[in-house]
Amino acid sequence: YDRKTDFRLYCLVTDFTSSGTVLLYREGLVRSCKLPYDLSEEGIAVAQRHLTNNCINKVTGKDDKYGGGRNNWCLYDFEKWLGTQDKPY
Repeated sequence: YDRKTDFRLYCLVTDFTSSGTVLLYREGLVRSCKLPYDLSEEGIAVAQRHLTNNCINKVTGKDDKYGGGRNNWCLYDFEKWLGTQDKPY
């Protein structure tokens, strides 16, 4: 997978003591850039290669080969898609 990707996970901290309690919500969001990651001089200048922000990635207008052009996934759908891939992750 040649795209920069981030995972947005939600948690609730109910206790801030040293033994703390943190509850992790089972659903999250997976966001990826629409364009392949590129550290070349030309690639660095293109925000859609490095930022997963929805507003920035909408302007590319490109469909990508991962998930029919989706750059946002709920975590459950992403896990299902990942299971269909031949690459070992």
